[in-house]
Amino acid sequence: MKDNTQIFGLRAVIEAINANETIDKVFLQKGLKGELFSELEGLLRRKGINSSYVPVEKLNRLTKNNHQGVVAQISAIEFHDLDTLVEKTIESGVTPLFLLLDQISDVRNFGAIIRTAECTGVHGIIIQKKVEHQLMEIL
Repeated sequence: MKDNTQIFGLRAVIEAINANETIDKVFLQKGLKGELFSELEGLLRRKGINSSYVPVEKLNRLTKNNHQGVVAQISAIEFHDLDTLVEKTIESGVTPLFLLLDQISDVRNFGAIIRTAECTGVHGIIIQKKVEHQLMEIL
């Protein structure tokens, strides 16, 4: 799991998106304008990243650092392409064991399932993220 789950600043968030970081949500300051901000908005739309326009006070609560009107929440979980992870697991010489979950709505149940999967040697958990099925690697 990653320790740094938050980044801030226009250029830093743009670079994280371009580096294919898994971003949960981006908070954008209401009324912010400029070429770099427009570039970020376009990138968020193209990549389908969840974003919200919020007052500057919300951003100030999220970080004490110079956020430049943008704060992004980085996912603490790494998502992988299903085919790639299956191939990687098979190449390691073990029999793959994956868990397929659908319509889990209670976060506590999801957490219990993840902990049990970790203890029983599951290589990955398949969950639905928007339309695509992604795979979460067990660390």
